Amino acid sequence: MFLVSGGFRELIEPVAKELNISSEDIFANQLRFDKTSGEYAGFDESQPTSESGGKPRVIAMVKEKYSIDEVVMIGDGNSARPPPPSLSTTPSHNKVTHHQI
Repeated sequence: MFLVSGGFRELIEPVAKELNISSEDIFANQLRFDKTSGEYAGFDESQPTSESGGKPRVIAMVKEKYSIDEVVMIGDGNSARPPPPSLSTTPSHNKVTHHQI
């Protein structure tokens, strides 16, 4: 199981821990803080989820790396749109939708 989010890793990691999802299986934006002052210093723009279309790129990468043929997406529908081109329909709104890849 993977968590792919346009949200921030710092908020997602506690949820992943409760779901027994490894931190290596989280794809989300990473906040940056100034090492001296501790103040917010932006986010890691190298994360694919920090860009438009980043989620479909992550899904494609995971599918290839792990030889996955089917994907289940759970989302609120707000940031889950547009769906990755490999999915046949849009992600669900607060329910699980199974898509053949």
